[in-house]
Amino acid sequence: MNPSRNTTIDVARGFIVFIMPAVHSLMLYSTKSVQTSWLGIIFGFLAEGPGAQLFMVLMGISLTLGRPKTLRKVLIRSLLLLALGYLLNLTKLLIPYSLGMFPPALLQAYGIAPGVRGALQLLTMGDILEFAAPAYLLTWMVYRLPHNRIWAVTGILAVTVVSPLVWDKQSVIIVVQYLLQLIGGQPPRVFFPLFPWLVYPLFGLLLGCCMKQWKTRKLYRNMAFAGILLLVAGKALAHFEPAGWEGNFYRTGPAGTLYHLGIVTLWLCLCRLAVTKIRWNYFYQFLSWLSKHITSVYILQWNVVCWLLPLFGFSRLGLLPSVCAIIITSAVSFGLSRFMDKLSVSYHPLKTISYE
Repeated sequence: MNPSRNTTIDVARGFIVFIMPAVHSLMLYSTKSVQTSWLGIIFGFLAEGPGAQLFMVLMGISLTLGRPKTLRKVLIRSLLLLALGYLLNLTKLLIPYSLGMFPPALLQAYGIAPGVRGALQLLTMGDILEFAAPAYLLTWMVYRLPHNRIWAVTGILAVTVVSPLVWDKQSVIIVVQYLLQLIGGQPPRVFFPLFPWLVYPLFGLLLGCCMKQWKTRKLYRNMAFAGILLLVAGKALAHFEPAGWEGNFYRTGPAGTLYHLGIVTLWLCLCRLAVTKIRWNYFYQFLSWLSKHITSVYILQWNVVCWLLPLFGFSRLGLLPSVCAIIITSAVSFGLSRFMDKLSVSYHPLKTISYE
């Protein structure tokens, strides 16, 4: 165990990285009945509960607790994340699509047009890296402001409330229309729009500032209280929101955003409890390794899952075949990442692009 690293953050982030191949395998390979079974419910909660929101909260925390960064370094890192996002679209989507590897049912389900138009849709699809790039820069800018905690709280409240007002805006100018989609679009065009997802790294910035100021016991006691409060507030507010804001993991109204902030906060408290009550072990060590290699594992597992679509099919696998597919995609993804890490111990381009 590296004593200079935050073990709670490593375990929390590493566990979500650990389940990524399973979540994406279920999402693409499994039938609807499997996705609504006990297996789908468990992985669905982990993916849509702490899941991607946790990654973004931890990005804000890592930015706050990490080494000071210049504007130049932050800009370079944001551009690299953006470039990686579109490179991933090329390798996991566009190339298999061009080779005719995607089942017609998948293209229909995700609204992918035929020919060149469909290719452009796949290449420019907005996923988490396309969101992380501008979010990283914006969060750093807030962190650099005087009284950054006040600005973080202001930003969280503003984005939470304003988000539904900027959804699905349209423009006849293609470039402007694409930017509007990245700001407030929805799947399959954009999976992680800036509104409301910017809330999560800003919340992470706030937590990071609290981690610097408070002792550990006080920090997690206050976090547990705040998590419960956010959960209750989210559930209560949901009764007053329009029906169209509910049930959309990728684009939540204020109630859903508060609810997910509560889940993430309590999940971090649970991970803290786990690392303090259970001795450091090989599984924790593996999770820590996954946490440190989040970018490479993320990219590799998406490529593995998409390139194996001709083998497993789209929405075709029952329960037992789904479990087998999860084991295969997870083993191949982690194995490839470990192999690449061993090949380049001194320099690993995917490993070096992190949020810390």
